[in-house]
Amino acid sequence: MKRISGRKVENEYGVFDSEPEWLCFEQKILPKLKSGEIVNVSLHDSFTIIPSLKEKVEVQLKTKTKIVERTVERGADYTCDYTFEVETENGLQKHIVEFKSDYSRRFPEYGLRRKLIRKLISEWNEEAGWEKFVFEEYREGDLIKPPKKERKKKVKTKK
Repeated sequence: MKRISGRKVENEYGVFDSEPEWLCFEQKILPKLKSGEIVNVSLHDSFTIIPSLKEKVEVQLKTKTKIVERTVERGADYTCDYTFEVETENGLQKHIVEFKSDYSRRFPEYGLRRKLIRKLISEWNEEAGWEKFVFEEYREGDLIKPPKKERKKKVKTKK
């Protein structure tokens, strides 16, 4: 999904797609990372939610016929904002974290991708026999927004 608005924020923790995404990281993820509660934090991991559809076709070469695989339909990936792991009694539990503004939550494509990643996570958890993967979603309303920078008033000086 393409970013509609906002500017990228780059700092020592990585490159964030927008200032609200950085604020979410700063307020929700960074305190847990600094306290040692979470490990292996990474940004913008991708997961295949729909694999590519391929078919085998015969291609006639000069001397022989060769069978090759051709992509009929491209697959779809889900790129989350952050992932991190938490140590549990069963092992490391991977958290897939998504931050969305209220504006971008309205797009039907996001709702469909969210449903598909949640379905995939439930399949992974069923295979593992425990909740090895967790999906977390934060909204703009979950953040404490910093005060807007005050405009500097021009002071007229007499010469």
